Amino acid sequence: MDGNFKLQHAEKTQHSFSTNSGPTLYAALPALEALHKAWLTRKKGIRYLDFHQALEAGVDKVAKYYQHTTTSDAHIISMSKYTSSL
Repeated sequence: MDGNFKLQHAEKTQHSFSTNSGPTLYAALPALEALHKAWLTRKKGIRYLDFHQALEAGVDKVAKYYQHTTTSDAHIISMSKYTSSL
């Protein structure tokens, strides 16, 4: 089993935050939710039992950052600005 499975999800999430064409904060919540779901699903699977501790730490870290959004309206403002410019 390749240990890069976890890193692939993190890399995909990081790319959703990065662009040369404009702001990307509007993509933060969907990206964090997708990463959280992917890691949580794998954490529950027997196939990834060897990675349980790393996945647990990753899930906890993503949840921590997601919780920060409850005290800030920046993502809501950025989403409304982005969608209104489409």
